[in-house]
Amino acid sequence: MRWLGLSLALLVGCASGPEKSIDKAESLIEQGRLREAIAVLEKSEEEHPSPRVYYLLGLSHCKLKDIDRVQKYFNMALSSDSSYAPDIAQAYTLLGDQYQADSQTDLAARSFELVLELSPYSDLEQRFYVMGDYYYGTERYEKAADYYQRALLSTPDNQAAPQARLHIVSAYYNLGKDVEALDLCEQYLKRGRDEDLLYQKGMIAYELALKSFDQDSLQASVFYLSKTIDAGHPVPLQDDAHFLLAEIALKLGHYEEAKANFETVLRLNPYGESQIARDARERLRAIDEREGVE
Repeated sequence: MRWLGLSLALLVGCASGPEKSIDKAESLIEQGRLREAIAVLEKSEEEHPSPRVYYLLGLSHCKLKDIDRVQKYFNMALSSDSSYAPDIAQAYTLLGDQYQADSQTDLAARSFELVLELSPYSDLEQRFYVMGDYYYGTERYEKAADYYQRALLSTPDNQAAPQARLHIVSAYYNLGKDVEALDLCEQYLKRGRDEDLLYQKGMIAYELALKSFDQDSLQASVFYLSKTIDAGHPVPLQDDAHFLLAEIALKLGHYEEAKANFETVLRLNPYGESQIARDARERLRAIDEREGVE
């Protein structure tokens, strides 16, 4: 189907006066004489309204990128004749592409939503990334994650895919779904090393470790801390992760394990001036004193 002349079957036999006017309007659209076409069609709408008139009015306003009028006339066409749905879906797709080219992401996303209303299982390919970006930018994280995931299913090797994966993880995190966000992070990292995803993995895992520790779920805390250490990111949290592991080991009476982690904290703070390094040295002295007494 073409942008201007999305195929329309002409009536067989001699065209009547109203039909000739509509044919003329269609020809004007194909020539790019849109205002003239609209004038002809608006007169036809008053005198002889029909689904074809509404469709061509919508098509004219598509070229003018006036989405409110486009939607108005396409809805009128569809309410009279649902067989226009495929052509209208194609017109909305091309309208969205025009908005995207103009960096009008909000209107592009709106156009693509209208496509999906008509055809929910349409594969919009890279356009799903545009929709994900729009909803992520407006903090509608559930919709963003949904469209990013559809994008990855459709075109997983698109250049926008790495950012989409990162945004899906962030969307789940922002929705308070920390465990799911971490699981997705690890799933995506199976594709290959990604520093941004490693950062997210380490950060989310550390927050889950803190929550588990506060709830006295020590084994869960150890589990998540191991993921932060495995990620190697965020770098500033590595000493915190080892310090918390040492504190858990102390609670469990595993003094050698505690000492090993406190010593790692000191190695990560070679100048020894930070508060965490001072705390680690104090804990090590306390362990040594305890062992001396024993």
